[in-house]
Order: sequence, then C-alpha cells, then structure tokens
Amino acid sequence: MKKEAIISTLLDRHLAVLDGVLAYHKMEIISPDLFASSHMPLATFHEVNVINIESTLDESDYEDIENEAKKLIHLYQKNSKSIEPWLIENQGSVACISTIENVLKERLSYIIKIIKGLNKLNNEYDIKAVIVNQEYMKSEATLIQWAKTNNIPSIHFCHSPYIARNLGSIRHFLSDHLTLASERCKETLDDLNTGKGERHITGMINWDTYRDIKNTDKKDIIDSLEIPEDSLIVSFFTTYAVLENATSDIETHQKSIDAFMEAAAFINKNSNKKVFFIIKDRPSGTYFSKQNVLKKAEKLGLSNNFAYIFERPERIILISDIVISSGSSISVESMALGKATIELVSRQVFLGGLIFSAEDGVIQCEASTLKDELLTLVEKPKYREHLEHQGYINDYFNEMTKQCLATQNSAHTLLKTIGKNEESQKLLADTDFYSKINIKATDSRFNKRDNFLIWRARTQINPLTGQLMGESYNSWATKPTFHLIIIAYQHLFSALADTLDSLEQQFYPHFGVSIISPSPCPIIELNKKENIEWIQRETPEKNINEIINNVESDWVIQITPGDNVQPQALFNLADYANLNPKWLAIYGDETILRERNSDEQLGDEESHFDDSLQVTPLFKPDFNIDLFRATDYISRFIAFKRSAIKELGGFQPLPYRAAEDLIFRLHDSKDENCIGHIPQILLYRSKHIDSFKNFKENEILGFNIRNEHLKRIGYQDSKVLPGLYSSIYNIRYFSDTPKASVDMLIPSKELDEQLLKSLSTLQEQGKSGWPDNIIIATCASSHEVKQWVDTNKIEKLPINSITISDWNGPVDALQHSLSLSDSEYLILASSELRWVQENWLSPLLDQLQRPEVAAAAPRLVSSQAEIISAGQILGKDGLLGDLYRNFFLEQELDVLPRAWCEQSLNSLNPNCIAIKREVIDKLNGFNLNYKGLLAINHLQLESRVLAQKLIWTPLSTVVQIENSNYINQASIDEKKYFKQNWFKALINDPCFNKNLELKNSGLEPDTILSSSWHPTYLQRPRILKIMYNINKYQRSDFEEIEKVIALVEQSEKVQTMSYLYDDNHQKQKISSIEIARTMPSLCLYAGEVPSDESIIQDIASYTEVKQWAFIRNKKELNYWHQSMKYLTGIITDNQALLESEKNNPDSLFVFFDKTKTNYSKCRWLEDEILNILP
Repeated sequence: MKKEAIISTLLDRHLAVLDGVLAYHKMEIISPDLFASSHMPLATFHEVNVINIESTLDESDYEDIENEAKKLIHLYQKNSKSIEPWLIENQGSVACISTIENVLKERLSYIIKIIKGLNKLNNEYDIKAVIVNQEYMKSEATLIQWAKTNNIPSIHFCHSPYIARNLGSIRHFLSDHLTLASERCKETLDDLNTGKGERHITGMINWDTYRDIKNTDKKDIIDSLEIPEDSLIVSFFTTYAVLENATSDIETHQKSIDAFMEAAAFINKNSNKKVFFIIKDRPSGTYFSKQNVLKKAEKLGLSNNFAYIFERPERIILISDIVISSGSSISVESMALGKATIELVSRQVFLGGLIFSAEDGVIQCEASTLKDELLTLVEKPKYREHLEHQGYINDYFNEMTKQCLATQNSAHTLLKTIGKNEESQKLLADTDFYSKINIKATDSRFNKRDNFLIWRARTQINPLTGQLMGESYNSWATKPTFHLIIIAYQHLFSALADTLDSLEQQFYPHFGVSIISPSPCPIIELNKKENIEWIQRETPEKNINEIINNVESDWVIQITPGDNVQPQALFNLADYANLNPKWLAIYGDETILRERNSDEQLGDEESHFDDSLQVTPLFKPDFNIDLFRATDYISRFIAFKRSAIKELGGFQPLPYRAAEDLIFRLHDSKDENCIGHIPQILLYRSKHIDSFKNFKENEILGFNIRNEHLKRIGYQDSKVLPGLYSSIYNIRYFSDTPKASVDMLIPSKELDEQLLKSLSTLQEQGKSGWPDNIIIATCASSHEVKQWVDTNKIEKLPINSITISDWNGPVDALQHSLSLSDSEYLILASSELRWVQENWLSPLLDQLQRPEVAAAAPRLVSSQAEIISAGQILGKDGLLGDLYRNFFLEQELDVLPRAWCEQSLNSLNPNCIAIKREVIDKLNGFNLNYKGLLAINHLQLESRVLAQKLIWTPLSTVVQIENSNYINQASIDEKKYFKQNWFKALINDPCFNKNLELKNSGLEPDTILSSSWHPTYLQRPRILKIMYNINKYQRSDFEEIEKVIALVEQSEKVQTMSYLYDDNHQKQKISSIEIARTMPSLCLYAGEVPSDESIIQDIASYTEVKQWAFIRNKKELNYWHQSMKYLTGIITDNQALLESEKNNPDSLFVFFDKTKTNYSKCRWLEDEILNILP
C-alpha cells in the first residue's frame, strides 16, 4: 500500500496549516528543493519525511530533461513566426516573441525536471493534494498544472484579502480550492473572472498572528520607538515599489511616502495634539528607504515624533489609533481591529468598481487631500470613534478576521478536501487547536541579513592562519617596534581602560605605550607594567614630540581613548612594513563600535571586549590625496615611521588633528606612494570623542590644515569650502574660470526627442552653463539640423553639427566630431542627460585646470534624486560599475562619506565627462576597436598609465534619464578586448577595497568569496572549489575529493575555499574578476559549466590560475567540450572514461581512485595536482 503524501510550497506562517493537519493525520511531505528546507523542522517534529522532488531523479533523467528542453525550444523557434499575426491582431508586441523564448530557456529545464520528478513520486506515493499560497511563480504554477493533469486536488491558501485594486492578471487563480478572507473577496474574483475553484471563507492565516501578541509586546514596541505617553499614534503602511500589472504609476511607493510625511508635517504645524507618526515599510524592491525617510523627517521637522520601522504589520496596527495605507489589505486588518482607517488612493486604476463605500468605515482620499482628512481625525475624537466603530462592525469585510481562526479553518478545509472527514471534524471542534501549533508568526522577508557578521565569520583566523602568521614572523627581515601614544584627559579615563584592555590582547609583543595626561595616574599598578609609562604634563599635545625623541621604536602611533586595537593589528602592521620597506606611514580598515547597555549580554563570538560590539565596517581605499582633502578617513589609527616624524619636525599641537596634519606634510614632502594601506581591520573605533570632534574649533582646524597644504603644493588661489556635512571639505583650486574654450560633443544618430530635451534643459541654464560650441554628430544633414534647431526654438545655443553618413556607433561619431573642435577642453555627453544645475560646468573646469588631471566627471543622478554614478569602480558588476548607485542625494553615512567627496578614481562614467583635448591627442584619439562608450573608459585607463588623474566631483550634478547600461550593450568582442588590456587592473582597483562586494552600491562586505586568505600574497597553494548547479550524484562523488583536500589542508599544505551556486540564488552569481581577486592557485570545478562561459576563458587567458574540472562520464565531458581548451586538466573517477580519452593530446586526464587509502589519496593530490602550481 502506498504511503500518503502531500505536496507543499507553503512558507512562513502558512506552514502552521500543515502543522495543524499533521497533528491529526500523518503524511509525507513532498516539496521542490527551493522549499524543502522550510519543511524540515515540521517534518522532524511530526516524525514524517520531506521528499525533495529533484532528488528523485537519476542521472539518465537529467540527460532526458536537457534533450527534451532543447527539442521544445527548437520547436518554439521553428514556429514562432506563426505567432506574429495573432499578436498583431490582438494588439500585442512582436517583441514578446523573443521574451517568450528567453523565458523558455530560463525555465523549461526546471519545469520538466519538476514534472518528471512528480511523475515518479506519483507512482510511489498516494499524493492527496497540492497546497500553495500563491500561483504565479514557476514552482507553484507547475505544481498546480501537474495536479490538474493527474486529478489531484490543489488548494490555494490566500495570503491577501482579494479586494485590492491592483489585483491584475498576475493574480489569475487556477486552483481547485481557494481560501478567502471574507465574503467581499468573492466579488473581486467575479469581477476579474478568476478564481473559479471552490471558495472557502476561512479568514486570513497571517492574521492569526494576533493570537501570539501579548500586551508586553505592545509595550515593548512603544518603548523601543520612544513614543511619549498619551500620544495619538498615526501609522502609514507603504505599498510595493515594483511595477505591477494594474499599476499606472511606478513611483507609487515614494510618492505615497512623501504624501504621508507632508501630511505629518502639516499636523505638527496646525494641531496642538500630541501625535506620533510611524512609517511601517515592507519588502518593496527599493534601496536605502530608511535613510531616505529619516532624512526627509529631519528636513520636515518630524525627528522628535517620528519613527521608521521594517517588520510585520501586526504590532504596529495594534498600537495605532489611525492607520493609513495605499492598498486594501491593511485597511481591512485595521477595520477588524477597530482603528480609524484611511486608504490613500495613489493608483489611478479602478477595477470592477472596487472602492470602499461611505458606510464601510474607511476614508478614501488622494495625496492632495490627505493632510486635511488626517487633521480632521486628529482634531475630532468623536468622528474618529465613529469611523472606528463603522469599520469594526463591517462583517462583510472582516468577520472571519476578527475571529482569528483562519489557521484552524484552513486546516479543516484541507483535511476535508482530501477525504479525511472524521479528522477534519475533530480538528474543527478542538478548542485546544492553537496550543498544538508549533509554527509561530514568522516572515522571512523581514529577516535582516547582517552582511558584516557573515564577513567576520568567513574571515576569522583559524589554526592554519595562526601557523602561517608564525612562519611570516620568522621570515621577516626585521621585527619592527611600535610605540603607542595616548593623550588622556580625566573625563576619558574609563574609555582609556578599554583601549588598554585591547592592547593586552595583542599577538605582537614588540611595543610600548606612553600615556600623557594633565592628571596623575589613577591606578598605581599601571606604572609598574614594563611597557607602559604614565607621563603627567599640563599640555599633553605639546609634549608628544618629547616622547618621540626619547623612545627608540621604529614606528609611532597615536591612539584615541576608547578605541580598541584589534588583536592582530600590530602584527599586520609589522607584516606590511616588511613587505613595503619604502612606506613611511601605514593605515588600515576599521569598524565602528556600538556601546552596550549595562544589562546586555555578550556572545562568545561577538567581540573581544566586554562593553562594545563591532557594528559598522569602514573599509577604505588605498591612499587618495584628493579624497583625503575632502575628508579625513585615515588618521584615526595610522603608524608613522619615527624617522619620518623627526624629519618633518614632529607633530603639531593640534588636538585630534595632529596625525591628519602630519599626513599632509608627509605627502607634500614625499609623494602618495609613501603612505600605505592594509585591507584588514586594525581598529574598533569608539564614539567617545565624536561630540568634541564636531565642535566648531575642531572644524576650523580642518580648514586651516587643508589651506596650508594647498599653499605648500602651489595652489595659492585655492579655497577650502564646507561640504554637505561636517568633516567634509570641498576644494576650489582656482579663483577664476579658465579662459580656454570648451566644446561639448554629443553623438546622436537621430534628431530625436531625447536629444531635444537634453538641449532644451541646457538652454534653460543660461550662458553660464553653456560650452562655447555644441557639436552634434548625427546622420542628419547640416541643413536638417539647422531646420530642427529653429523649429524647436533652441537656436540660442551655439550648435554645430557633423554628418555621419555611415553610423558606426557613438565612439566613431565622437572621433569624427574632433575634426570640428579646436578647444582645449571637451565635454563628452550623451543625449540622455538633463542639465538642471546652473553652474554644473564650473566645478569640472576647475578640476581640468590642474596640471595632473586628465578628466573630471559630475555626479549623475536619476529623476527620482537617486545617484546613478559617483564615479566607477574597476571590476564591479563583472567589468565596470558605478559607485553608490541608488543612493539618494542627501543620504548620510556612519562610515566613509565618499558619495559627497571629491576624489580621484580609475574610471568615470562616460555618459558625461570633461576631458582635456591634449590627452585625447596624446593617446591618438579614441580606440575604434570599440563601438560604444567602453572606448572612453579605455581612454581613461590609458591616461592613468600616463600618471594623469581622473577626478569625480559632487559639486557638479547632471540628471541622466534613461540610464541605459552601456556596458550591457557592449559586444562580447568589446568586453573581451577591454579585459585583454586591463584585466590585472580590474581585479584590484586601489580606489576600492578587497573586503567589499563588487556588486550593488559598492558598500556591503563581500559575503561570497571573503576568507581568511592573506589579501596580498600567497602563503600556501590555494584551492577554490566551484560547484555550479551541482546535482546530488555529482555532489556525492565530488565529496570524496573534498575529503582528500580537507585532509591535505589539515596537514597545512593548502588553503581552501568553496563557492556553491544554483539557479535559485541568482544573487550569488560571481564573475571571473571576483574569482581572480581572491588570488587562487587552482580552481576546481564540479557540476555544470558556469553559465557565464567567460569565467573559465578569462581565468585561463589573463591569470596563471590552474583550472581543473571533475568529470564523471562521457555525457558530462560533452557538456564541457567547449571549455576543454581552457582547462589545465580533468579529474575523473571513471576508469572507462580515462581509457577512452588516453589518446587525447589536448587534455590532461588524471584518475581519482576512491578505493585507495586516505594517505595514498593525499599523495595523489599532491603529486598530480599541486605539483604543477606556480
């Protein structure tokens, strides 16, 4: 007799339904791999099994799947033309034919895999039902279609009350059974002609969460948000930020937040009531929402009665008096809890007349009237009470919600649907049902991933690291000594104790400490320590040089009381001092510490110190004098060679600025290369002195230090200006704009609307924002250009044109444009730009006057005031990527505020760049191996080779509208050519930091390929294991090799790291540059060939890394066929395969014999693989 089973993709709170069902009727759980782990705790508790659908497939199945997918795709390609007439007839886009093909290629193998696995399981198990909580993702849609084909009931447990106006065709329901929140939901489904299955009014499963919330939970959140007693609490619940099927405005998310915050500011101004405002955000596809919202709150004067929170909605609704949302789901929940409810109508889409009526107890208003409606509710408590009552008694919307029995009702429905009537009745009658539920209110979407915590775990030292440190120590030419100087005033004595505690944990012993204070030593025993001295002086800052002259150390470091020195810090400084004997100053990375509460417990792995926790990393670039002028990012903990300090006359008596001043003087007397950076955390920075450092006197010191520095290096007319925030400085190098002429070159194949809007906004800025000439390279004739200019009334602009008869891309057009220009400075601009800042040109020209500067670029921003580019980082996003992408314009940072600082970079976004004509001429123009803007990046890097600087400045802002990704548009050949020339530069941009991920905004620690490997040099051969979509059979066999590698690592002969990728986790995908950045000796592949085939080719072409693949049979060998020429060799455990390929002259095959002893296997690895490493 077959065992009974149920197929489930439920997640989070919905798993409680299955939990309740299994308590009454045991069944095995079948689930796709993506969902299987979520079901494991449940299965363990109920003593049933979780069967992974994909795990049922054998190797022959995988071959069949690939063949079948190829046949179906070929069939579609063959017949796709026949779809065109139908699309045209139904006003569809022919372009979607290729979209369908791309979707097929992406999903077809997966769908076939699921169906094949289900067919096998259907023969083995008595499958009672398929249960889902949505239907429009590939897993659930496949399961439901399969269930229908096999006459197995499918049940959709609703996760939303289906009354929202944005319910479009994406919510098309095919399940046989559908649970609903209320009677009102039926009306929506009928209006949209969907959800034809049997409907069950059960209530919302998520709303049973209210059963778990206690009064203490409400008090806890009120206390955590610091809401004053007796405040009226008004909360706003955001909507999605993604483009939905029935959404006419993709900016709904931001616009609705703005409307609420403006209404809140209006209430503050026009009401004497004590009101507290909350924005409760949700996962919505936006970036930096919290920072954006809090900054706006500050500008609107809301900081004292406002909070932003990101969590499930239940607790927030419970504590609220007035609830505002942009969709009906929260509205219904609010009504059921008796809250005054406003629905903000920000979407101009009304489907099926689905609008709350006046009697429903919900105010509906648009953004323009929200403030008045809200003021009425705040000022008129009786009206508010009336609204609360009307919503609460509206059973048509919320009767089942108020009962909080949805999980029990849904479990009853499931048991009844699968024919377990007796069990279903028992369950329904069980008054103790909820005490048997083990799954509580969880929602993985609100889980906050701490990337820094992951990074720290991955980079922790291990036994081998310790051994390698010892070997390094013994190999050093010198054992440098360090002397640490601490100025300690009495109010900082407790902070000083933290610093001294950290020094006691140093791995490296060769250091001494001098503490200078106006006060006597508070601890007599301190003076008895061999390497610590307490010096009492009235003016400590003036006595630092006295100590430096009296000690005999090689290096000197000033430390701020409260800062904790990382245990390996002095060792790492000594290590790099030996590696780089010409360095005269060395700094490293930091973390910012959060002070702990007195009752807060410290976890064993959290910190070395009792009262603080590392929370925010400060990963820095290599020394960058332009960035250092803009903000002091290195002087908090920097080691100076004592001889260099003495040569420069010692430290100046500048409180908390002495090291900063010395760095400038050292740079001015030597050069940038004498100041080195260690990409390792050396310091845990305290906030003890932050309040002092923000004093006006301290800021003035920063201005003075920079003015003196600029005068010393020849910028006599320069001026240091205040930046956007304290401790940020902007430099104007010249008092006058240059007399040299400036031409703007714009390549635009057609005289289109895009170009017109760009030129129109430029004309609006007036002559101060105009170049001397604007040269348009276009296919249009000069007569057509003139006519177009006159017709569109932009004739005031100094427009010229050059006709390109045979358009060959924008770079070829720019090259032709050079023949019309004889100006000293050029602006290379795309037609996507909008000129909104009147003086956008002046900051760029100011930089170009500097003799060492080749080019300068402005800050590119979107029309939503988000940063598109704050310069570029080499290697980011697989080739080049924009820094601080998606930042909003006034976003503040606890760490290095590079988004607001002038700095030199190795790449600038070529959509808008100011460049010297002489640089282009010296490099013989643009490289025409490129057709697109990648040529301008190539030119920039060539100028860097000539020691010319590329400057990015936030003082010039230009809007870019479409933000078309020119790198994605580059051909494979263009990208290949770029890598051929610059791959070594791409893997290590000194303007970035190896500890940061080469993705997204360039802010987060690398959590994928970070490790304890030394960031600069190889200490042992390094093996990087790359498992790409590896199936269970491949994994099982590969584990045998992994065990051997682990044994060799235990014997301290290699260092290893693993990278695992599958198509369900696209964000984990890496590039060849990311791999090369880790400096492996050997890459060992298992599973599929990486989908980005350039990975293997790039590693073979541009590095000395050896590449091996583990291949088990002829079929896998065929898959790897195209990549074989890039592999060093192939490992196989298949003797027959080895024999069949022994005469293949193009490939090195080695045999892994699983039957041998571990000792023999280790010798095999060392002899066959490791001995060929460089």
